[in-house]
Amino acid sequence: TSIECELTGRETTTFLFVGAGTGSGKVFVECSDGGDTEGAPVAKFTGLQNGILTVAVMDPFLPATGLRTLGEDVLFGDAIVVDTQAGQAYSFGGIGFQAGQSTNDGDKIFAFDGNEYTTFPSVLATNFIAPTDYVNAELILFTLDGTVGNLPVPRAKLGGFAYNDDEVSFDFTYEFDCFDIVSLLDINDNFEYTGGALGLGSVSGHVELVPQPITTPGPDAHDAEFGNADNTRKRGVHGWFVQNVEGTLIPPNEPIKNADSPGVFVSNGPAAWGRPLAQSTTSLVAFPGDEATTLNADVLK
Repeated sequence: TSIECELTGRETTTFLFVGAGTGSGKVFVECSDGGDTEGAPVAKFTGLQNGILTVAVMDPFLPATGLRTLGEDVLFGDAIVVDTQAGQAYSFGGIGFQAGQSTNDGDKIFAFDGNEYTTFPSVLATNFIAPTDYVNAELILFTLDGTVGNLPVPRAKLGGFAYNDDEVSFDFTYEFDCFDIVSLLDINDNFEYTGGALGLGSVSGHVELVPQPITTPGPDAHDAEFGNADNTRKRGVHGWFVQNVEGTLIPPNEPIKNADSPGVFVSNGPAAWGRPLAQSTTSLVAFPGDEATTLNADVLK
């Protein structure tokens, strides 16, 4: 779903997205229209129940050649996610990509190669409270390496290591299509805190995620345009980490065994929190023969 929204230099606007629970949703946004204090409201049905919002700054007064995207202006944003059924909410900051070391060419093909925009990180990481019967932990993941509206959808793969508080680790892999919300327990049962010999072995830990090469079924037109047409790419991945709890957050005598420490309980309704995944300062290196992660949004005029 493509939306053009006019804003003045320091304006703030709100995108309201409401999922219908049936694979569809509605989006509402109030935009400027050249001075009218009532603005120019936009409301659309979408064929989406969840997803991500990507935003780029464009100058409507440049020549109408389609080369209008700017690289020197600043946007910042954040999201508030409200679960009306569970009666909980959390927020997290948006993920920004700065201008690179050379001139933005102005089109809607966004190359995260360090020249047009900064690169995707080579490693993502976060710490976590280990999931239990009461504590949930989820990753919200996305890749921007793809062409909007083209099939097959881009597929991404992550290799990971998870560590408990004694640096005892286990490894795993996970694959997804362009965007995903996944529980840590759906990735690997060893994330769970069981209080015994099985599982993580501690009430907290941290996880590292590294993009891996993956082959896309069928001819990958995106790889043909931005790679060597072997249908294999190492796609840049980013995202957020969210948790919620209703019940026992930290059991008694944790994190130190037999220390007579009290437990931490949430009993008057659920609580939730979220944050962007931390990113390494080292850049993702493209698969041999491919260009860096590139979002081709040029099909949307």
